[in-house]
Amino acid sequence: MKFAAMILMMFTLNSHAKDVECESIAEFQIKMDAHASNYQNTETTRTPEGGAYKYKKVICQKTCKIFEAEIFIQKYLPNHPDADKDGYVTYPYIDKQIEKAFISTYAKSLVMASKLCPTEIKGLETKNGLAVLMKYTSGNIVSDAINFELNGGVVSWVRQTKNGESKIVNL
Repeated sequence: MKFAAMILMMFTLNSHAKDVECESIAEFQIKMDAHASNYQNTETTRTPEGGAYKYKKVICQKTCKIFEAEIFIQKYLPNHPDADKDGYVTYPYIDKQIEKAFISTYAKSLVMASKLCPTEIKGLETKNGLAVLMKYTSGNIVSDAINFELNGGVVSWVRQTKNGESKIVNL
């Protein structure tokens, strides 16, 4: 009886771990998007909302929420079209290397979580690293194709959504 209870408990824990991993796929996808946006906007001094790009930070508790942080640096560029009256331009304070490291970490986590969930995952060794294609069975995202360098860093990734949108990120 103790053995059966132990097996049942292990199965329950395993199922719970799988559920947690499957739920974390969406979290990793959201975090990759936010950090890719940060990476791509390090030089954005003018947004449609006005002002410089605001750093995106994701906080996940029961649900994930994206917060914008107004963290800026000033550069003296008097001839820049966005320079203020004193010649300073406001830029988002973003370190591209740190953003790339976040993207790579979340991409690796996404691949690991996808192995435990109802996701079709294929890997292909390339001359310069590894390409991984993940096709999802639920959610708004249909697939992610991620190209990793030999050192594990992400070089690029392509995302397809159910509404036909594609996102291409080159780092």
